[in-house]
Amino acid sequence: TNKASMRLLQLQRCSAAWRRRHGPARRCASTRSHSTLEETIEALQRGATTSQQVVQACLGRMAASRHLNAFVTETPEKALEAARRSDARRAAGRTLGPMDGIPIAVKDNFCTEGLETTCSSAMLVGFKPPYTATTIARLQAQGAVVVGKTRLDEFGMGSLGLNAIDCPTLNPCQHHEDLEECRVSGGSSGGSAVAVATGACLAAIGSDTGGSVRLPAAYTGTVGFKPSYGWTSRAGLVAYASSLDTPGVFSQTVRDAAIVAETMRGPDLQHDATSFAAVPPFVFDDTKGIGSLRIGIPKEYHIDELEPHIATHWEHAARGLAQNGATIQSVSLPLTRVGLPCYYILAAAEASSNLARYDGVEVGPRLEPGSNVSFERALTDTRTKKFGLEVRRRIVAGTFVLSRDSYDSYYVQAQRTRQLVIEDFERVFADDQDGVDVLLCPTAPTCAPKLRDARHHDPVASYANDVFTVPASLAGTVWATPKETSPCQTHPPSPSNPARKHRERTGVLKLRSQCILHAWRGARARG
Repeated sequence: TNKASMRLLQLQRCSAAWRRRHGPARRCASTRSHSTLEETIEALQRGATTSQQVVQACLGRMAASRHLNAFVTETPEKALEAARRSDARRAAGRTLGPMDGIPIAVKDNFCTEGLETTCSSAMLVGFKPPYTATTIARLQAQGAVVVGKTRLDEFGMGSLGLNAIDCPTLNPCQHHEDLEECRVSGGSSGGSAVAVATGACLAAIGSDTGGSVRLPAAYTGTVGFKPSYGWTSRAGLVAYASSLDTPGVFSQTVRDAAIVAETMRGPDLQHDATSFAAVPPFVFDDTKGIGSLRIGIPKEYHIDELEPHIATHWEHAARGLAQNGATIQSVSLPLTRVGLPCYYILAAAEASSNLARYDGVEVGPRLEPGSNVSFERALTDTRTKKFGLEVRRRIVAGTFVLSRDSYDSYYVQAQRTRQLVIEDFERVFADDQDGVDVLLCPTAPTCAPKLRDARHHDPVASYANDVFTVPASLAGTVWATPKETSPCQTHPPSPSNPARKHRERTGVLKLRSQCILHAWRGARARG
């Protein structure tokens, strides 16, 4: 179609522009040759390095990987100045916390005072918020250094990283000179995942609505942590689906993710009524072993679309855990398939409501109407031209399910189904002999597709890629993280110490599993 041809031309021009400005792409920009966040903290405490040196190294890797389009906005001057202040505090013995002087990246749907926040949408180009999101403010209060804002699918809507206003975010693994042969990064937080994978920062903040942290983490070989809904404040996170949006973390190791999450967590009742009043600390102790864990394998996750090599690695991971003393048992989550349409009904409905404010009058730019054009027509033109195709698609779907004739048939039924999904998870995590501590499952049924294949995906087929991630999002009381498992074509690392650094072979496409734990009764598993 004409729209598809225009989109392809836009992507080709974008890639060519980056190559002209920054030289040819590397085979793989992700080799984990840099230190982890935890190692950097220890080096800073010993005086073996300085924050300015760490930030400068990250900025160098950022420049070397610009062809992957991870960042919307880079802030090198501000980052170096913040690093200089961090070094001065450290020299004076006034360190603010473990994150002091650590370079991080922030997804571009978190408000940052005085720094443009676009949500990768033409609707918000030029918008500079007057305040900073609570999650980011807490990190900055501990001395974290923001090196830039990362690219995302427009307003967080997408699972492939292709729906940004300008460029797709490309996967550093198996990166190819030919744009069409590049792998997608996953979405919607693909930019944050790529920033961590390439070493442009030591941790990155993303948001997860139905898998937007977990899926890019799986595709790029990083660790993605989605806390339970309410464990971290949503204040300052531009809303997509308010009952599902959750700030999350990307890092190189599980321990790194725990350090960042501990800084982010906590109530924010003044600005976010959905945040919990009391939140237990994030604790990671890899000395206890896994001999007492009961790990569930959801039998409904063996779907027809599951690629054979992913199923094989899933079995390898379960076998390795069993060999290290964990108890593996089959569990049933019968509403897995129903959860997918349920999620997309609810998410679209909430998006339709949340994005109604972007009309060119209350929020967003307004196209000046020509002569004899009604006010309603001017608003329609503004929203049509400033919103991308996927955003418009979900707004229309959400408006339909909220209409008087469809409300009971779709929206109400989806809310009832959501409650049944919650009960599914409550049952498998029950404190009895049939309950488990952890669910182990793939993050996605397929590996990251090539760009030429992803462009031709039917929208419904793309939605189906979230089948393993949206149930935990609907349940709300569950948190999930891709664990340190194996890349394709290699044997899994020993699961007895999941936080140890696993150095993958250059140029190998990563494959990650997903672990799901109950928010409150998972303390034994989390420890």
